[in-house]
Amino acid sequence: MQWKFRDINPDLAGRLARELGQPQKLGEFLAARGFKTAAEVRAFVRADFKDLPPPSSLTDMDKAVDRLTQAWKNGELTAVCGDYDADGLTATALLAGGLKALKHQIVTRIPHRLTDGYGLKPPLVEKMAADGVKLAVTVDNGISAHEAVEAASALGLDIIITDHHRLPPELPPAVAIINPHRDESWRLWPPAGV
Repeated sequence: MQWKFRDINPDLAGRLARELGQPQKLGEFLAARGFKTAAEVRAFVRADFKDLPPPSSLTDMDKAVDRLTQAWKNGELTAVCGDYDADGLTATALLAGGLKALKHQIVTRIPHRLTDGYGLKPPLVEKMAADGVKLAVTVDNGISAHEAVEAASALGLDIIITDHHRLPPELPPAVAIINPHRDESWRLWPPAGV
């Protein structure tokens, strides 16, 4: 492995550190992440939900809502497939709880860290299909799950992917893929060019 170091403008780093009343190393970190002014840093740190674009502006949100509505109307068993890390477990609990409150038939699926590994895999898809799941929504994973999404499609199981990880060169053939990296207005971090 070869380490790649970013070029950091020492004047910018020093100015950010001084204006924010922070150590030089934090100024270097902020400069390396693309911040140019203390105002940009403050706006990012003090972000408010009102500053976000509407969720409906995310690519494929309409497709995801339509498919979830269809599942609800038809009484289809829906799986929320998270991951075993903190954001995966939290996202699973939040989405499953919200859908249950809306009277969806919900099951949750979290892969075992040691035996299943990370993300959506064909064996999990096969198990869900055998259990009668008709729709699966991933949270915090799935953006690179080509094989699993193709297996699901062959089994008549629709997949909606919700993920925040970087996009691969080619997206899986899911019913909908919601990822803020697909939408310029949602790319809050890292700042442009970083």
